[in-house]
Amino acid sequence: MLSTRRTRFFCFVCVYVVLFIPSVGSFMVECFHQVPVELVQTSFIDVFNPIQAFIKVVLPNSIPGMVVVVLFCIIFGWTDFFVAFILTFTEVQLLPVAIV
Repeated sequence: MLSTRRTRFFCFVCVYVVLFIPSVGSFMVECFHQVPVELVQTSFIDVFNPIQAFIKVVLPNSIPGMVVVVLFCIIFGWTDFFVAFILTFTEVQLLPVAIV
């Protein structure tokens, strides 16, 4: 019985990951394109390699976009309870399914 719960949970997580990958990818690409190229070029002048420039320049400037993407995923995951209802039926119910 425990393995079926783990299997259902794993399937549930896989479904949501597959649902979120396209939207998260497109949002994050746009967030990274909003960082000015001059900042990245300046970091190369400051002797950063491309990985250091990404970590120390691009990621801190993309934090607002990352916050928006996380909030989008939380809201979308919370309201999309039909997948949870189909995968869990009546044995284990998530909070949105239990409320309805």
